[in-house]
Amino acid sequence: MHASWVNQIELWFALYTRRVLRHASHTSTAHLRERTEQFIRERNQTARPFKWTFRAIRCKLAHPELELAMPTLSAKHHASELQRQLRALLGHDQIVTQAYGAHLLIKRLDDQDPIVVARLSELGRNLYGAAFRSHSGRWEPLPGSGPLDEMAQLVVTLLEPYLQPNNY
Repeated sequence: MHASWVNQIELWFALYTRRVLRHASHTSTAHLRERTEQFIRERNQTARPFKWTFRAIRCKLAHPELELAMPTLSAKHHASELQRQLRALLGHDQIVTQAYGAHLLIKRLDDQDPIVVARLSELGRNLYGAAFRSHSGRWEPLPGSGPLDEMAQLVVTLLEPYLQPNNY
């Protein structure tokens, strides 16, 4: 629970997997080794510690306020469905979603850390409202509400430039 150095290693391997292994076709072990060494050289030029925060385990009695951040199984399912829809609408896989309490966070993957761009908030059974994160860090509401697929379309329509990879 408190092994932050292990989490640093896990984050590094996750980045390595996304940049070198995923969707890659290596012709030989020498080619894989060359790509790995290239990744390490490039990463070492801009190396800095990863930002890591501890996500507390569910404990109702000690910290009831933490209960809000713990997603349900259905929220996780909706997050993966939203991610599938966004990737299909945008035509790239540099978007990830995460269930966070009653919210579905939409993050753009960039060279360093994922950036939270927008969120859908559950208003009722399959009814969501949307908001985007402004440059000041405040959540600004998007117009309307609706089912998951309609809100995914709305988010892409209104925020597409911010959802494209390497678009600051």
